[in-house]
Amino acid sequence: MLECLHEQNEAVSADLPNCGKKNLIAGYVTILQPLFLATKELCRENVPNLSMVQPIIYSTEGFLKNYISSRTGEQGSGIRLARALLKSLTAQFHYIRDSRTYLIATTLEPRFKCVIMENHGELLA
Repeated sequence: MLECLHEQNEAVSADLPNCGKKNLIAGYVTILQPLFLATKELCRENVPNLSMVQPIIYSTEGFLKNYISSRTGEQGSGIRLARALLKSLTAQFHYIRDSRTYLIATTLEPRFKCVIMENHGELLA
C-alpha cells in the first residue's frame, strides 16, 4: 500500500502540498521491500526452508545495517523504523545464530556455499 502511495506521489502532492512525508514514505518502502521478499521466499511451499533461514536473516540484517549507516543524519527517512526492525529481528531470531541444525542445513545447501556469515566454527567442532 505504501508502495502505491509512493508511486502516486505527484498526484498526492497536488492534493496535499504540505504533506512533507515524501521521504518518510520512500524510506518505508525501501526498508519494507526486503522484508516482504524474505517473507514471500520463506512462505513458499515447494522449497526446503531450513537451509534458507540463516542466509535470509543475515541478508536482511545486513540490508538494515547498511540502510541505517547510509542515512545517518537524514530526517524523515525511516531510520527509526529500520533501527526498530533490526533490534526486533536480532531479538526474535538470536537462537538461529546458535543453532547447529540451521548451520548444518545452510552449509550443506549448494545454493549457499558462497554465502558469507559470521564465524561459526565452534558450532561445527
